[in-house]
Amino acid sequence: MKFSAICTIATALLPFAYGSVIAERSTSGIATWYSGAVGACSFDGYTLPSGVFGTALGLNLYSNAAQCGACVSISNASGTKITAMIVDECPGGCAGKTFDLFPTAFSSLATPSTGQIPITWDYVKCPITTPFVLRTKTGSSQYWFAIQVYNANQAITKLEVSSDGTTWKTAERQTYNYFLLASGTGTSTVSVRVTAKDGSVITTKNVPTAADQTVTAASNFS
Repeated sequence: MKFSAICTIATALLPFAYGSVIAERSTSGIATWYSGAVGACSFDGYTLPSGVFGTALGLNLYSNAAQCGACVSISNASGTKITAMIVDECPGGCAGKTFDLFPTAFSSLATPSTGQIPITWDYVKCPITTPFVLRTKTGSSQYWFAIQVYNANQAITKLEVSSDGTTWKTAERQTYNYFLLASGTGTSTVSVRVTAKDGSVITTKNVPTAADQTVTAASNFS
């Protein structure tokens, strides 16, 4: 079930164009490939935007789901570039391999039989113009509240919840990529304040706390 939302948007600290770098440096790494899945980020039912590939991120960088939904620009040794969204974690043996790409992503950079290739990469803004979406988890209620952000054009660094529009509680991000208030909210609807990697903030009002609800925000981050 979808609900309409009322949002307020805080001006970004530093606006930038799609594809512009939003990390501190370009980094070398290794890319491999696997069958592909939304996996650990719990983006079930989400369709990747046109022109954006999927990838799992190595355990050493996954950081308790903090990078879920972030986009990266990946270049092979010849300078061919792709944009990929982090939608899964690659544990165990992937710790030393930066990205485990979906098959279509890897084949855009190298012949699949190669197995792995050296790459350079950096975080970039996702080429998404449609609004992001908030989704409550199965089992969510006013007594145990869990909510997810997807289709954002940047990684999400913070999510806060208010039952009265004045007092805010910071929800704790879980490894399965939902933000949790284990003690609940005490109300049937809340305001949700989401902060993106560049410091932009969007507040969405009238978000239901019941399970399996989605609310589309008024916009994406600037």
